[in-house]
This record gives sequence, structure tokens and C-alpha cells, in this order.
Amino acid sequence: IEAVGAGLTAPADARVWDVKGRTIYAGFIESESSLFLPAAWKSGSTRDAGSPATPLPGAGPAAPAAAPAADPAAGARAWNSRVTPERLAHRALVADDAGAAALRRLGFAVAHVVPARGIFRGRTALVSLGRGGFNTTVLRDVVAQPLAFEHGGGGGSANPNAGYPVSLMGATALLRQTLLDARWYADVQEKYHGHRGASVPRPETNDALASLDPVVRGDQPVWFALDDELDLGRAVRVADEFKLKLVVRGSGYDYRALRALPEGVPVIVPLNFPEAPDVENADQAADISLDKLQHWELAPTNPARLAAAKAPIALTSAGLRRPETEFWPRVRTAVQRGLSAEAALAALTVTPAEILGVSRTHGTITVGKAASLVVASGDLFKAEDAEIQLMWVDGEPFESESWRRFDARGTWTIAWDSAPEKSPAEIKLTGRTSTRLRATAGGTDATVRVEGESYTLLAPPKWFGLERGTTRLAGRVDNGELTGTGELPDGRALRWRAKRTAAAVDSPRPAAKKAEPIVARRDAYPAG
Repeated sequence: IEAVGAGLTAPADARVWDVKGRTIYAGFIESESSLFLPAAWKSGSTRDAGSPATPLPGAGPAAPAAAPAADPAAGARAWNSRVTPERLAHRALVADDAGAAALRRLGFAVAHVVPARGIFRGRTALVSLGRGGFNTTVLRDVVAQPLAFEHGGGGGSANPNAGYPVSLMGATALLRQTLLDARWYADVQEKYHGHRGASVPRPETNDALASLDPVVRGDQPVWFALDDELDLGRAVRVADEFKLKLVVRGSGYDYRALRALPEGVPVIVPLNFPEAPDVENADQAADISLDKLQHWELAPTNPARLAAAKAPIALTSAGLRRPETEFWPRVRTAVQRGLSAEAALAALTVTPAEILGVSRTHGTITVGKAASLVVASGDLFKAEDAEIQLMWVDGEPFESESWRRFDARGTWTIAWDSAPEKSPAEIKLTGRTSTRLRATAGGTDATVRVEGESYTLLAPPKWFGLERGTTRLAGRVDNGELTGTGELPDGRALRWRAKRTAAAVDSPRPAAKKAEPIVARRDAYPAG
């Protein structure tokens, strides 16, 4: 970004984009994604890897989270296949243009790529979502070390250790022992190399333990994936014991365990709120637990309650079944349930930039920072009809379909050929968006259907001084005008051409929906 302000003069060779009336944001940051990772590095669960995976609440069925596909006997690795901290996500990235485009359509300019299998899962990477090879789009090759209490599964004869641990207790024990081993490994290596091998036995070489040295020194964050509210306390105790720099990926139940969350610990907040329970059938309704009902009502308040507890939060689309249609409605639901629009914006820009170590280059629209911008038709955090129209990622523009779409709203004069004498000379096209239009002539409305740059109007008989029947009009955009044909109720054909004489006047947006009062209590069991 070269300059920010009003009344600036664009360089002579610059392309000028007219975004008058739109809202501009700094490019959003996706705090957790499996984009660009090979299948063996992805998973749908952090727990019980041998049985059908338990997805995050609302995420639907997921594939089993088997141990990382690596032979523990190959190379200087850990003995257990769930301990793979030496893996580097940026060395395993696989191009996925469609996935990157899908995240850009949500407004994301940067994605934090997080491996999702194992207890120690391998180091994460931060990647720009612009075009180009990974040599130019990797922003940080190492960000954090993801951890989880993963357990379960069978080892098989080829790798008898793959099934361990089979319990939560075993997963916790393996996690703690590995961190203890990493401390020992750093100490023994320092002693050996300090004495240059004299009178000190040569220690083993272990890539897994060596890669954990910045973790146990507190320099590299751990990215703890939580499955339920109890996992938060477990993760905090491990972090306290080993003085780890903790970031947690929330379970969605975090509001139940706020007292266990230390001050200043960042929380990556999923928006996979549960679907409304089916209570139409009385017998089925009786089987729905109080816990499930309470969580259905309280889950959308999770971001607001975390923010009220002064926790740094970052929102993520991870865990959504259909992020392309669910992400922004869920963000707005969180806002309706108490999260301020300002806090929601920070949770997609400033806060993740700080958590991921790129606040110097990302997160705000500031001179000297990366030219990653989002242009929306309205307030994305409050207006249900607001949509992302343009994006820049590192200065490269990406136009959405809505940006290229012709906006026909306004007043038009029409010239008719072979139409009845009383045909309207002027029509007005109005609507909340350019795809939801209403045509009005002489105080009478007509239905409009928009498909790309094609328009279909079903005009009432009053438009043409007729007593009955509908006149079908079809038109297309032609050099800023509308031109087309039609058919009167008696089958006669006509032609028409319309020229815009006045732009549309924006109608006031409807007031934001007020959230219904919450019935469930957070301070009572089981929600508390």
C-alpha cells in the first residue's frame, strides 16, 4: 500500500477502480485451514482415531483420523507414529486453485495451514492466497506446532506402535513424556557439542525431539486443538507445566470453561454452531437432552463470551460443512448474539495477524502493509444482503461475479416498437441488490428475474392498458442500455429499448434482526 487517504492523486499509469458506496476492509486472515495439504495430513477429528471420527459440533460426519502416514522406523524419528513434530507443512504444500478461490470468495487473503493428524502434528505455515508458486506465496514457513489429545485405533502387524495410545490418559502421558524428552535432548546435545565430544557419550539423533527445542524454550507457540470443554483445562495444565506459549483452537463449548482460560491466551473460534434440534415430534423432543438444548442456544454466544472475558479471539471457517454459504451468516449470528461488529472485524484481521506473527505486514489498511483488500457492497457484519465484490491479494485484483454483474437499478425511459399505444414511457427498477429487482410503471409493480445480464419481466395488463393477461418481456444489456423483445397476451410480438435517465436512490436497509432472549443459563449445570 503506497498511500491511504481522501483526495489522493493516482499515478498516471494506475488503474482506477470506482468503489463509491462500498465498504473496504483489510484482507481477512483464515486462522486455521487444511488448504494445500495432502490427504494424509488432513483429518476430521482430534480424538478417538480408530473409531468413526467425532467432528467438531455441527461439522457433520468426518473421516477417521488415523495416525500420520509415516514409518516410524524410517529416519531419525520418534518411536510413535503420532509424534511427528519434525514435519513441515510448507514442504508438503500441494496446489489447490479451486480451494484458494473458495477462501478468496469469503474475503480471505491469507490462510494458516495446520496439519491435523497425530498428537504432535508438524509445524504449520502461513500462505498468501494470491496466484503464483509457493516460493512466492509462503509468508512464514513455520508458525506453530499443533498438538492434540488424539488416541485410539489399531496398529496392525506392520506397525504395532501405531495403535498407541488407545486412551486419553495414554495420549496425555505420551504428550508429556515427549516434551520431557525434548528438554532432555536439548540439554544432552548442548553438553555434547559444548565438550566437542570429549568425555561425553555421543547422544542419539532424533529429528522429532530436535524440532521441539523452540517449543520447550517457549519461542514457538503450540496450537492446541480442543474437542470439548474439559480439553481446555488439560491443555492449560500441560502448557503451565512446560512453560509453553499456548494458543487454543476452541471446541465451540469454550463458554462453559472460561474460568480455566488463562488471561491473554488466544482462542481460535470455530463457527460450527449446532443445528436446531428437531422438536416437532413429541416423542423425539422428549429424547433431546437438556445439555443439547442448552448448547444449541448458547453456542452462538461463544465468541461474545470469549471476547467479554478479554481473550484474544480469531474466527475461522474450519469445521463448517458448507463454508461458502455458512460462514458469513454465522459471523452475523455471532454479532446478533453479543459480539460487537468491531470485535468481529478484529477477529478476522488485527488479532489473527498478531497471533500469527504478521501484524507488521497484514491486518490493517496502512501504508507499507500488503495490498490485500476486501471490497463489499455493504457492512458484512450486519447487513444480510452484503456481498464481497472485489478482492486484492498482494496487489493482485480478483473480481467476483457480483462485481461484473450489471446493476440495472434506476429510472429508464423506454422506446417501443409494435406495442400498444398505452405502453409505459418510463419504468423504475428498484431492489435491495442488483439481483433482487422490482419494476414499477404507473404505480404498478412487475416481477423481474435476473440471470447474469439477462432480464425477464412479467408485466401486468395495466402496463399496456389491457384488461387481462401477462406480457412477457426479455432483455439484455447492450452497451449500458437494455434492449429486448416481448410477447403480448394475444401472441403479438414487440420490441423495446430502454435508456437509463437516473441512477437508483438507495433505499434504507431494514433494521437488523434482534436476537431472541436467551433462556438457557450458562452458570447452571450442565452448561456451567
